[in-house]
Amino acid sequence: MLDFKFITAHFINNEKTTVESEWMDSDELIHIDVTEVEEGNLAWEEILKHITVDEIHELTYKNIKDQRAEFEATVMKIAEAEGLIEATKKTDEVQLIIDIITTDVIDKEKLFKLKLSLFEMEQVKNSKARVDKTALRKAETFVETIAAYSKF
Repeated sequence: MLDFKFITAHFINNEKTTVESEWMDSDELIHIDVTEVEEGNLAWEEILKHITVDEIHELTYKNIKDQRAEFEATVMKIAEAEGLIEATKKTDEVQLIIDIITTDVIDKEKLFKLKLSLFEMEQVKNSKARVDKTALRKAETFVETIAAYSKF
């Protein structure tokens, strides 16, 4: 690797005993080399001429993070292509609604936010029905709120 230009290196195992390094030759072709981390290993010592162990640790962290992001993006593309995301989203929304309606504990802040959101809906905002708006404003549970909103 003496006539190659060093590009980068990162650990490829959890024990941090193996390093993958990238080198570029004079034709700008990239070469990958896997090296054992051990004193006396000439390939390892050559890598250390170009980069510190701390930098290798940082690049390893970045490499793992980048691989994770690529993996997640690939999984999302597959899920979208298979129609799994929309189905999951709908299931989650339905379950959320069921959980809210059937709960015995009334979260006043969530109830207030729900009412605010409903008052921003066009059919409520443009309505002249003061009695229905009052009923919506005074509703004390999620069910009462939804029932009052359904009159618009």
